[in-house]
Amino acid sequence: MAHLKSKEYGVGDAVLLENITEEDFIANLQHRFSKHKIYTYIGEVLISVNPYENLGLYKEDIVPKFRHRALYQNEPHVYALAESAYNARRRTTKDCVIIISGESGAGKTEASKHVMEYVAAINTGTWRKEIERVKSLLLASTPILEAFGNAKTLFNDNSSRFGKYMDIIFDFKSDPIGGHISNYLLEKGRVVSHSPGERNFHYFYYIIAASSDAAINEKYHLQPDPNRYSYTNQGVGMMPDDKEKFHSVCAAMKTLGLNQSLTSSINCLVAAILHIGEVTFAGQGEGCVIVSAEIIPTIASLLGTTDVELSKALTTRIVAARGEIFETQLTVERAVHARDALAKSIYSRLFTFIISIINSIIGVQREKQTALGVLDIYGFEIFPQNGFDQFCINYCNEKLQQMFIQLVLRLEQEEYAREGITWVNIDYFNNQEICNMIDDPKSGVIALLDEQCRIAGGSDAAFLSNLDSVFAKHRHYRSYQTPDSDMQCRRQRDFRICHFAGDVVYTTTGFVDKNNDSLFHDLKRMLFNCNNDALKEMWPEGADPLTAVHKIPLSAATKFRVSMDELVTNLKSKNPFYIRCIRPNGLKKPAVWDDELCTHQVRYLGLMENLRVRRAGYCNRQPYDVFLERYKMCSINTWPQWRGEPFDGVKHIISQLGFEKYVAFGTTKIFIKQPSTLQELEDYRDSIIPRLVARIQAAWRGRIVRQKYIKLKAVYKIISYWHINRLRRYFSEVQNRFQDVQEMSDLGKNIVWPPPPPGLGHASLILKKVFTTWRANKILSRFGVDQREQLAKKIKAQDLLQGRRKFWGFQYNWEGNYMVKSKEASKFSAQLQPLMEKYGDSKVIFSSRITKLNTKGKEDSRVLVWASCISLVKGLRVVTDRHIYRLDGKTFKIHKQPIPLTQVQGFAISSGEDQACIVRLVGDTDLVVTLRGDACAAELVTLATNAKGEDVPVDVGGKIKYKVKGQIKSLHLEGDAQGADVKKTGFSRQPSGYALITRKESIMRFQKKLRVVTNTQTTYFVVVAYRQQQRAIISDWLPCNLGLPANKVYSVIVYKRSQVTMSATVLCRRAREIITELEGAERDTLKEYEFKIKSYQMRIEQVEQWLETCMEGRSWSEVNEKRQQAVFRSGKQETTLKELEEGLGINMIEMNKVTEVHAQSMNVKLDIPVKNYMQKKDLAKATQEKDKAAAEADTLEKDLAKATAE
Repeated sequence: MAHLKSKEYGVGDAVLLENITEEDFIANLQHRFSKHKIYTYIGEVLISVNPYENLGLYKEDIVPKFRHRALYQNEPHVYALAESAYNARRRTTKDCVIIISGESGAGKTEASKHVMEYVAAINTGTWRKEIERVKSLLLASTPILEAFGNAKTLFNDNSSRFGKYMDIIFDFKSDPIGGHISNYLLEKGRVVSHSPGERNFHYFYYIIAASSDAAINEKYHLQPDPNRYSYTNQGVGMMPDDKEKFHSVCAAMKTLGLNQSLTSSINCLVAAILHIGEVTFAGQGEGCVIVSAEIIPTIASLLGTTDVELSKALTTRIVAARGEIFETQLTVERAVHARDALAKSIYSRLFTFIISIINSIIGVQREKQTALGVLDIYGFEIFPQNGFDQFCINYCNEKLQQMFIQLVLRLEQEEYAREGITWVNIDYFNNQEICNMIDDPKSGVIALLDEQCRIAGGSDAAFLSNLDSVFAKHRHYRSYQTPDSDMQCRRQRDFRICHFAGDVVYTTTGFVDKNNDSLFHDLKRMLFNCNNDALKEMWPEGADPLTAVHKIPLSAATKFRVSMDELVTNLKSKNPFYIRCIRPNGLKKPAVWDDELCTHQVRYLGLMENLRVRRAGYCNRQPYDVFLERYKMCSINTWPQWRGEPFDGVKHIISQLGFEKYVAFGTTKIFIKQPSTLQELEDYRDSIIPRLVARIQAAWRGRIVRQKYIKLKAVYKIISYWHINRLRRYFSEVQNRFQDVQEMSDLGKNIVWPPPPPGLGHASLILKKVFTTWRANKILSRFGVDQREQLAKKIKAQDLLQGRRKFWGFQYNWEGNYMVKSKEASKFSAQLQPLMEKYGDSKVIFSSRITKLNTKGKEDSRVLVWASCISLVKGLRVVTDRHIYRLDGKTFKIHKQPIPLTQVQGFAISSGEDQACIVRLVGDTDLVVTLRGDACAAELVTLATNAKGEDVPVDVGGKIKYKVKGQIKSLHLEGDAQGADVKKTGFSRQPSGYALITRKESIMRFQKKLRVVTNTQTTYFVVVAYRQQQRAIISDWLPCNLGLPANKVYSVIVYKRSQVTMSATVLCRRAREIITELEGAERDTLKEYEFKIKSYQMRIEQVEQWLETCMEGRSWSEVNEKRQQAVFRSGKQETTLKELEEGLGINMIEMNKVTEVHAQSMNVKLDIPVKNYMQKKDLAKATQEKDKAAAEADTLEKDLAKATAE
């Protein structure tokens, strides 16, 4: 306990002081305050001195230091007290409450917030999401309540002008599940008037500051100046952070779940109150009229009523008597009173309405478990002028002080005497007499005040006269009129009450009026009839008819007295913990200690009496039967059941633990002196319980297991046989399905695996992996080494591009070193070899002619000459395994130094069909080129990435950013200039950068190349024939690059052509000739071709894939040979469809089905000869038709060969 007593910081627990005197106690508080130790214990009571500065005592990282630790194990801190209360609630399953008291400005509100923060921080249960939701709701309620219920006073910049009691409700796991807030006596008189140096409620200034935003100004018609409004210009103006706090409050409302409409309604009512204060009146005959009529429409629109209704409610009053209705005009004085009463009533009920909304959100829908309460109520106040509100506030503090005296001082000493505990009685000040003087139901101050409110013509003067008469000889009452005349009280106006915290002079002006708490029913009806649901809910009595008779409502003082009685009753039912707050000075400055002020507070708070009782008393007491029931497991004599008297059982427990010196035995209770003793008891009990639980669980589990063992043994045997049988069936099914897999055309790709039985899922995955590996090896064995290398490169390119470019050159071979096959190959090699030897390179992995955009944004002059001669290309690009060389297009001499591949940071290529490529370099300038010849940008990026040995970023788009001497420029990639064909492909300056204009013929050449698939076996040439349909479909998959009519849709007819080489230009010309022939052909002529695919949605690559599936890579001669073998084996001319399919290895039905579905989707009636012949089983005719189609195809191939030769 060294942290509780040291020379440097003084004594942390005042019980440990050597001399229990007032001087030593206050000196210790002052010494600790000077060392920034603002907390001190008196046993389990925490004393808090307001530091008026942030000392960094509430960081999140210090919360674990207080978790699961007793009060005396930590240095004094509000977190330590909160942990003690939290643990007491969890340990005893009894509600606890933390009562925070002290005068205004002592730091009660801040202390309550820190308690809330700690409770929220330590709860991290299993249902984390729900706990976080409840915590966020509880914490979000604090700034809302402070904004609407707090104000700046002379002693406190954030003084609570209402009493708040919050219950945090926990479930059986000690996780917070909700809460409930109760409010007491909002100081609504502050809405219309407050003293100089003070402010109205915070939220008025928040919304005024926020009105500097045009949207808020327009919506609420407010000006960002509090001096413009009579309700806010009576004291201090705005603070620097008022606008920021407005948005914080709105965010807290959103967190609580208040929708935008409700938040807007609340802001409208607050703005309406400010505007109501600007309404002025002038006399007119016996009544009055509104002078500031221009403000009435604004107020009416904010409230949701009409100008006429509002004006009438403010200037007239309707009275119902004996069934008749009378309308009277209000005088200026009464109209002003009605105006202020309206403003106060709207704000008061709005505040209650907000709290009810918060309670409905954070309330608990299920049965309550336990609660931890926090009472933050206004402190004792002594102002230069004290009125009705200060009277009620100080009465509340009297009641709380009475409860503190009763629980801590009087009842404790009486209990010691009753239990026979040796005790020296300690005197203390008892304020019971003051409380009786105020709240006596017959002759108390509140009763006399209510009497004046009930009679007609009751006045403040008559109220003071009655007080002087009843309390003339009371020792706690003084006035100018009493026998011992108080000269500080003004005649016929003031009276003095000697409170426990000091003498307070009250001014009776306004007592009767404020106690009446009345609002004309005309105004209530007007508010209820407003087009505002919130107002209807706040004033339900406004729905009463005009002739309705209303009971006299309870006065404000009586309501407050009843609520205080209920609060005290509630607090007494809980286990209390106390925080006593002290204001160190009246200047609100840090590090300033006013000894006289602090001494006064120590005296009226009764801290010395509390210290003496705690020093001589006991911290805990429990009835013997309760103590025995809780701690009986701590002794082998009392566990599991004690048969004797509870007193004897308790003595056994205390004796076994060796605590005889630290306890006292009373008549019915045991008294424990030190908190450490109680903590040791709890620790020992916590260590025993797990062992007891384990023994009980072991016995019960053993019994259960023994009962189940015999059944389980039989069940497992049956299950094992059943599983073995299922496994056998599964493996048998797999074997049957895959026994002919090597004979299948797709090597078992479409075989459906049987579902594995439970427990064999992993083995099934291994089987599938083995099969997949075998099938992949089988497929790859069909390809040569070169084809595999091609495949690996293209897979790498696909991974880099990620589908961002449609045409990237996967349809043809990638040569890499294209310059080797050019006419200048020998010259190229002769010039390059010395360079490679010089820079240590050994192999060329990529070479191609390029056009380069230089740093000046222009092309080299040789580019223009090259437009008509292929040898006049601007530059040459070579990528090796180490460097990038830029060689002259003619001489192949190097330009500048080679670029190491280590400087390459990434690439950028076009998303279109051009071959632009940007190499992103480490320096301030990127390399911008477009490839010439057969090379493609995807190949360059792939090979360079492989050479680097790591992936680099590859950007793909129609507009690419690049660097030129540190500046960022953009490259636009266009097909041609405004639809017109251009002479050549090249770079062009644009307003936003540069553009690469690709000649239309270049695009066409590349597209045609994509559509000619060449391998060592078969070449397929795609020709287009027409069909009168809509253009939109064809533009989706096959752009009209062959110059066909734009209003026609085209069918795809694939001709088999054996190893014919033909340039793209000749192919294009021959295609036009064939299309011209087909346009004049009859429909029946089209049927003579072997395969027709009427599909307007299939892309070319899908057609090729479908053909390869049907042909399985075989030529027609091979297929025909298999067909003849099938017919020969069958020994008959007509063969069934199944036999034909087995012989040909082709699924005709599936092929016809695909074709027919595409035809039907386009409303095309298609007659498929093969299908009809199979239905008729006329194999001979089918063969004849097939041979005829083959002859036509051979004729066409000869024409194509002839065209090639030309």
